[in-house]
Amino acid sequence: MRKKEIIENVPIEHKFVKVKGSTIHYVVTGEGPLLLLVHSWNNDWFGFIPLLKELKGFKIIALDLPGYGKSTDGFKRYSVDVMADVGFGFIITLKIRPKIICGISMGAGIMLDFGARYAHQTDGIVAMGAPVLKDAWVGAKIYEFLMRMGNMNSFTQKVGKKIVSNYHYGHMTAKYLNLHNYTRELVDRYGLNGRSENNAKTLFNMSVSMTKFDAVNALRLASIPTHLVFGKYDKLVDIKKAKLVSKKNKFLTVELIENAGHVVTLEKPKESAETIHNFALRTFKKVRKA
Repeated sequence: MRKKEIIENVPIEHKFVKVKGSTIHYVVTGEGPLLLLVHSWNNDWFGFIPLLKELKGFKIIALDLPGYGKSTDGFKRYSVDVMADVGFGFIITLKIRPKIICGISMGAGIMLDFGARYAHQTDGIVAMGAPVLKDAWVGAKIYEFLMRMGNMNSFTQKVGKKIVSNYHYGHMTAKYLNLHNYTRELVDRYGLNGRSENNAKTLFNMSVSMTKFDAVNALRLASIPTHLVFGKYDKLVDIKKAKLVSKKNKFLTVELIENAGHVVTLEKPKESAETIHNFALRTFKKVRKA
């Protein structure tokens, strides 16, 4: 199915704004406290459609990061900190202050960096599938090697983009890495549709940057309520490490969603929406008391 056919029942307004060197595309829907959504590595805002159908009581902005979706490529290089700076610029340019910022996977990592440096711009962060990577994991080393190969130059980036945007690659990674209960229809509708317009340079710059990102240090620096949400059967992150770090910082909390893998917003959109809603209630209550 095409994107328009999938989102026709979700009232969405498309907008564009110039931020630093890029024209950022974003969508707006709903009413209530402002919630900003930041997408994963090989998707764009469209991957949040299942979550948008479940979230109630928020005004939601979901953006395409530079080089993703309909946002333009306006930077010489991309990294976690560059994308976090773009998020800051986006908020300043629109003159908004999100009550909560929620990121999934790569987006969660970007928002953890954002929270460490721009905490005053929001009341709380929900990081779903945050890239708290396992130490000395052979799979991670292989992945890092392949991404570095893909990021060597514009030619390897274009070749790599064709591979990671391939139909079979999308289903293979969903089945063996990203989802606990693999469903072909789910991947076809939401996991593949969001990656067609992504820029090759952005993809591989960000993949390499994510292998270097120190999520643990970003969590240690958290100074606002930060809720880490993982699928109970997430194969890509170290949930035990995340729990250990959370015990040493009063601003951190951890929640596991049953019967889910890495991309909880696709597998369990209703439960993900409930998690965000409950976090908002707790966070806003604390804000009102302050």
